[in-house]
Amino acid sequence: MAVRFTRIVLILLFDFTLLIAQITKPSPVDSIIAGRNVVFNFQTKAISLQKLDFSIDKKNWIEIGKFLNKEELTWLPPLLDIDTIYFHYEAFNFTIPIKLWEVEKANSSEVSSIDYWEADSLFLTSSLNGELIIWDISSRKKLDSLVWGKAILSAKFFHSSSKVVFSSDTAVFLWDFSNPTELRMIGNSSATVRALAVDNQKKLVAFGSYSGELVVLDSNLNEILRLNHNKQIYSLAFSKQGNLLAVGDYEGFVTIYDLLKGKKLKSFSTNRDSSFKNVVWSISFDSNDILIIAGGIDGKSRIYNINNESLDYVISSHSFHIRGVDFCDYAPVAISVSLDSNLVQTYFPMNFPVHFPIKEKSAITFLKTIDGGRYLFLGMRDGTISFYKNFEFEHIDQRLALPFFIPVMVQCKSFEANAGRMASFPIIFKNLLEVPLNRFFSDTSFAVLEVPKEHFGVYHPENRTVKYGPVDTIYSRLSSIGSLDTFQIVQVYALLPWGERKAPFKVNYVDFRGKRNILWLFDTAFVDIVEICKPLNDLVKLELIPKINFVVKDNPVSEFINLIVEADNSVFCKFALVNSIDGGTKILYSGEIHSGKTELNFNIGDFPSGVYLLLLETDFVSLAKKLIIY
Repeated sequence: MAVRFTRIVLILLFDFTLLIAQITKPSPVDSIIAGRNVVFNFQTKAISLQKLDFSIDKKNWIEIGKFLNKEELTWLPPLLDIDTIYFHYEAFNFTIPIKLWEVEKANSSEVSSIDYWEADSLFLTSSLNGELIIWDISSRKKLDSLVWGKAILSAKFFHSSSKVVFSSDTAVFLWDFSNPTELRMIGNSSATVRALAVDNQKKLVAFGSYSGELVVLDSNLNEILRLNHNKQIYSLAFSKQGNLLAVGDYEGFVTIYDLLKGKKLKSFSTNRDSSFKNVVWSISFDSNDILIIAGGIDGKSRIYNINNESLDYVISSHSFHIRGVDFCDYAPVAISVSLDSNLVQTYFPMNFPVHFPIKEKSAITFLKTIDGGRYLFLGMRDGTISFYKNFEFEHIDQRLALPFFIPVMVQCKSFEANAGRMASFPIIFKNLLEVPLNRFFSDTSFAVLEVPKEHFGVYHPENRTVKYGPVDTIYSRLSSIGSLDTFQIVQVYALLPWGERKAPFKVNYVDFRGKRNILWLFDTAFVDIVEICKPLNDLVKLELIPKINFVVKDNPVSEFINLIVEADNSVFCKFALVNSIDGGTKILYSGEIHSGKTELNFNIGDFPSGVYLLLLETDFVSLAKKLIIY
């Protein structure tokens, strides 16, 4: 006798709690330095599958790593001449499914099917001992039941919440529990009808039997298609659009039929070899009817691309005998249940389990997803049914562009000099990592160095002046620093310290005028003072440094050498001839050269033939030219 209850409609709401898995370090205001490790910090919650890539052009991406629930990652960037490096971070975040309730031994034997009618919040269960029960999902109370007496292999709602089609033995029946007398056979076969599928949008019913008969009924339950599959049919599934029907069989094949054309469209084998029959107990289409998933007795779920006719993913999710498979609509996740008592869900693009297997008390014999997989029904071999709120899912896609700096060392070498006189000291710009650089331009590259005004004045060769002050400009051609294994030495003339024995010269600041993204490092040595000097105001003013040069008028073939000396101001100078073999030196001239051009003649008749250096020395400059005496 049918028992009636007042129906309470339950509206299922998907509570979405914000999940977080994002890069917290480096931040958008940080920078990357070549040769130094980058420490990434991630803020994570729940279960996070993370993926981090980098690029130098935003087109070609290189994987840094895939990882799970990682809060910190150390990475060494490549040694490249780039201004910017780009990062692409993805996180796929999942919560653990929550069991909302279960009804122990809801059926007195193995649950063979579960279905759900959303409009009235009703669900049904059927079992192998012939029970068919209608339940209210909110109260979990039985609204009606049918004791059939024979095993019910499959049952589905059809057309409304009061009509159910079910298969038993070799036939398919319609039960209208709003009318106690409405129970009739709507189709039969010559063998057991194991598989049943219903499309409630197009109001179609399909059933398949062990004899290979495949039958489709319309909304009036009239037969509109009958095909011979030639294999025992174990599972059926309509596509989401209702134009395709998938068949899983005892021989391990998944076959797709085009219902509009009434013929076979495609077929896939799930068998690992010809000797093994991987019985396909469950199949399902994805929400776009592009992919189809099949679960077999080998414990693997296989996902096929229908358009490409390709096997895209194989998921080894169970130890044996899968009884139910489906897709999530809100995440690329495959769901499967098995007689090993486990519920397993896999993010199939990366073959990543979104949670540890959830083990039930009994072998799981049926899976029913509702609301696109956000809720799950599980049926057990002992008759128990469980109801889960499935995982929450969040996909984070974060992109980060950070400036990329190349470290260059600025070194000031120590030297010994007499205080109060002009001398030069080297400042070395060294490419520490020996990265071939293209960022230095000879026409625009120069540096601004901070020098202590109480000790130094910087000589400017462009106007031959010495300037005093805390900040001054040193022009240098830095193009050669971009070559491998090379460095640039900049000669800076300075007025040396006075009044103390030692004074540190610190290069505290470099402002590169040219291409950006250079990390300046400083290495400062001490300057040794040889003697105490008078205060600065007692020194000769060095506001103008004379510019001087000389040329040999012609190659000496006589006892005399003729020189043309050109200076822009009067300057005291010396000329000396140095033997390049033994270093012997003879002073040729010592005296003042006036502004303009001056011609000098020297007698070299006493010098033997050979190669010499002709030196010009002033207080400010030393010049040398090679001289051959015949």
